[in-house]
Amino acid sequence: MFDMLLMSVACVHFNILAGCPAGDTSNIRKLSLLMWGCWCWQWVLFANCARIMLSPDGSWAIEQVALAGLVATLVLLADATIFIAASWHAHGLAELSRLGFRLPLSQLERIKSLVPLCVRLGSALIVANLMAIVTGLSAFQNDIRKEIDKVYQTQNAVVIAEARARFDREISESQQKQSALRREIDQKEVDIRVLRPLVINPNIDEPEIKIALDRVSVAEAAKARADTALAAARRMAADELGGECGPGLSCRLGEGPRWRAARDRIASSQQAAAEAAIALRDAQAKLREVQERKSAEQKRQIQAAESRLKEVLTAIAAQEAQLALLASNHQLQLLDRDRKVAEAVMADPRHVAREEGLLSRLSALKRLMEDPSVSMLVYLLDGFFMLLELSAVCGKMIALVPMEYTRKLVERDLSGAKRAANRLKSAGPVATLDAPTAQPAMKIEDPATAPPDDASPPAVVREMPTTTPNPLIRLRRPPGRRWRPPGLDEPRPVDGGSV
Repeated sequence: MFDMLLMSVACVHFNILAGCPAGDTSNIRKLSLLMWGCWCWQWVLFANCARIMLSPDGSWAIEQVALAGLVATLVLLADATIFIAASWHAHGLAELSRLGFRLPLSQLERIKSLVPLCVRLGSALIVANLMAIVTGLSAFQNDIRKEIDKVYQTQNAVVIAEARARFDREISESQQKQSALRREIDQKEVDIRVLRPLVINPNIDEPEIKIALDRVSVAEAAKARADTALAAARRMAADELGGECGPGLSCRLGEGPRWRAARDRIASSQQAAAEAAIALRDAQAKLREVQERKSAEQKRQIQAAESRLKEVLTAIAAQEAQLALLASNHQLQLLDRDRKVAEAVMADPRHVAREEGLLSRLSALKRLMEDPSVSMLVYLLDGFFMLLELSAVCGKMIALVPMEYTRKLVERDLSGAKRAANRLKSAGPVATLDAPTAQPAMKIEDPATAPPDDASPPAVVREMPTTTPNPLIRLRRPPGRRWRPPGLDEPRPVDGGSV
């Protein structure tokens, strides 16, 4: 059952194949496997052709795959019913000719017998060239894309330059804002270094005040270190999130392991800064308790310095946060620069659309073939696929031929023609009547010599010559009108010799 399903693609007469040797069955089985394999291969090839030629983005589509399967099936049926059947008939006639039975064939009939083979070889060459083109487009798709991008950049050079200049100005303005903030922060740090001695007041010689001042100095130093560590942790987290490169950074954009570690470092730095702030407040509270015994003027100076120092520290914290935000936005601008430039270019009315069609890719491949190495590779692919298709065609129509099966197939056809000729021969001769002659002009006759009215004219009967039909000559329709049977146009003999 499996063999019947397998060999049904070759349009085999199984009643004739049953009387053939096992070699013919093996050849037909191999031929069927070759045909099914070629069908699968052509389906994949045509589907890939449809994907490359019909899909702008090169994606697969179910309707394209179905269309490719339909085309491959039509090629399979054409191979089976037209080309392979014609080749088997020609091989059968050649086998009979080798055995001494030669049919009289005209030159036109010999040429007609070669037409299917020439057509199939031509279609194989077309398919091979199509394979080479599709393979070339697939193999050099990156180079083709670069070539298309180069043409696109050339056509839109002015628009792209203007868009890039506009976004570069925005990036430059962001960098200038960051530089201005850094200068302001540096100036406030100078103010802090000036205000701290006024708050600490190291000129006082009282031991109790010295101890309190030392505690405040230590607490402020710890608070400064904690603030510096917190600012560094925040800066590192922002740089890591933006994909900056540097010591301790992974140079990867996004929330990665090092960004999470930086976040943990921020949390610990915030806790240390909070503890340092608490210690500083305690030390300052202790110092204020000691300083309450001092003069009002000294107290006012210290309070003014503390207030100013607090304002400066608050301003520095706000500016550092603003600087971190600007740095993060700057990184996002750098990352989104190409995308925004592309959007601005496409929105410009002078924009020339990118050519993504089949003709543009073929033109790009043609330009690439100006390189001798690329052209040699494409020609090698073309030759390889030509040899592959020709070998498959030769295997179907020349190599895998069941000789005994083809001989019996032609013998059955000739026997059927011989039996039809014998049936026509046994039908006997066919009689015809002479064509009616023109009526002479009527004349007045003597009633005495005129023939009686009921007299009948003599019957004229003409027999057709008997010929022996040749079964090897193609039977033709007898002459006569197309819309009438042939017998109605020919006279027939009747009983009594009358017509």
